[in-house]
Amino acid sequence: MPKLTNMDRPDYLFLIGGADLEMLTIRQLLTANGFAEGEKMADRHLQWGAKLSDYQDLFNGKQIFVGIELTEDITPPLHYLAIDHHNVNSNKRSSLEQVIEFNSVKPLQLLIINGGMNLKIKYLIKHI
Repeated sequence: MPKLTNMDRPDYLFLIGGADLEMLTIRQLLTANGFAEGEKMADRHLQWGAKLSDYQDLFNGKQIFVGIELTEDITPPLHYLAIDHHNVNSNKRSSLEQVIEFNSVKPLQLLIINGGMNLKIKYLIKHI
């Protein structure tokens, strides 16, 4: 997969799937790498099990749509890429890892607070 810089990124619009910790992390990662909500990212704060049809009003012939963990309940737009690791995609890496690889985004060091326990997680992707 070729590395993309801010100058040569196609006109992607990332469609954020159902709210969970992984989706929140993906959203933060995209934001930190210059994918502004409303321009390069759409987040409708959907429940887990979100559907592609939840975003169909955004489809146009100008952008490449990247659906993250969206159930394809309608025919995807012509320029559509799916990122998922559930069900038939269970052999793929996590959606977070796929977004990092897809965009050549820089991983963040994240502080996750869970049940009073602080865990530092650093995503180390060898080809970034």
